[in-house]
Amino acid sequence: QVMQHLKDFHLFIICMLDVAPQTFRQRVHEYWFLVLKLNLFKSSQRTTPTDLKHQYWSTRIYILFLILALLFLTLYTSLIIDTKIIQIQDPPWSIVENLQIQSSTLECPCTKLSVSYKDLISLQPTYHQICSSEFVTAKWIEGLNLIASLSVESLYYADFRFSSPMFQLLKSMCDLANETVINALSMFGQNQLVTSDLLLPNVFAQRLESAISQFQLTTPNELLRLLQLTRNITYMNQFLSGSYANFYVDYEEVGEYIQTNMTLGIYGSTKTLANGTSQSCSCANDIECGRNAAFYTGPSGNRKVIYTVPGFYSRCFPVESLLPSTLQCFYSGQQCLESMTNITNEIFFLQMTKLNASESSRFMINTTINQLLGELFIESWSSKLFYRTYFNQCQPAICSYIVNTQRSTLEILTTVTGLVGGLSITLRILAPYTILACQSLLRKNRRLSAEIALQPRKIVFSLTKKN
Repeated sequence: QVMQHLKDFHLFIICMLDVAPQTFRQRVHEYWFLVLKLNLFKSSQRTTPTDLKHQYWSTRIYILFLILALLFLTLYTSLIIDTKIIQIQDPPWSIVENLQIQSSTLECPCTKLSVSYKDLISLQPTYHQICSSEFVTAKWIEGLNLIASLSVESLYYADFRFSSPMFQLLKSMCDLANETVINALSMFGQNQLVTSDLLLPNVFAQRLESAISQFQLTTPNELLRLLQLTRNITYMNQFLSGSYANFYVDYEEVGEYIQTNMTLGIYGSTKTLANGTSQSCSCANDIECGRNAAFYTGPSGNRKVIYTVPGFYSRCFPVESLLPSTLQCFYSGQQCLESMTNITNEIFFLQMTKLNASESSRFMINTTINQLLGELFIESWSSKLFYRTYFNQCQPAICSYIVNTQRSTLEILTTVTGLVGGLSITLRILAPYTILACQSLLRKNRRLSAEIALQPRKIVFSLTKKN
């Protein structure tokens, strides 16, 4: 079908030429003749037919090269990408915000090089629920003291009813952790973010989040070092514990003078190992000496454990008892407080609000107090970054960015026109030499062809003559 359409179009052209007026065909022939006879290299000194032929071909070569060069220059110029630097004086936030999304080359030098963290960051900790529970309030602490005072003469020092100092210490730890965080945040807010150019939002967030992570990692260290120093000093100096957990004092009346004799003794502990052997320790030489906290009954020398408080310890000092202890006894779902009520007949234990075991937490219910303190009792941090404030503090006086654009039609024409003059002169020089080079190659090819054509005849002739 395509070939048939081409044939039909060819017949149509022939018919149109046949019916065209004679003058139209004459003008076509005249224009074609003018094109063939166009001579841009005419010379009054070279007028021989060979020279004219050479000039005609030089003109054709020149025009062909000029057209090809113009096409190439036009195409090349249209493909060139121009780079422009656009500057904005006193840029508003809305424009900068859009440019940060659209351009990756935006640069905004800051007039104020440093900004305090306190203006850029809001950090708020969320603490473990124990620090806001009833177990660190006067209700629980004074309640334990009251229960212990009712039978203080018959109670053993390791009895859980004497554990109010531990919960007082736990409250102090929560308060100290909160105070440590407040002071650390104050110091952290005084740090400066130093930038010479306005940071992009993602870079700004990365730098501040890195600073926040470092802050969260190092903040507990000072408190933990101070605590460890205090523990070492207390143990090495063998201070007498206020709860008499490491030493005990016996008073005895001697003789008829009713003279009081005081004896200072050191508490120790004995435990049975898995292999059946027993192991003893003394508060004088072992800071971890102690046992599980429990409820005891019976006189001295014949005391029996009637209930062991899970996860709680009784050691030589309240702090040494508290740090390895856990809070699992006081969570919902546990029966510790109910067992304490059954043992003591004190409804007080049932009046306490238990810790919520279903509350979201990164700590397990059997996490030790030492681990909680190591994290400053912090469940999580909520942080907020203020990039808009950073922009206002940076106060860029000027912003610049690069735009890549293609040249317009007018710019393309102007560029090509400017090159045409020099290109035309160059081609006018090269065109004649191109023709001469082509003619020289043609002559060599003809001479070589002629020699090849004559060579077989010579061989035949020489063979015939020899025979």
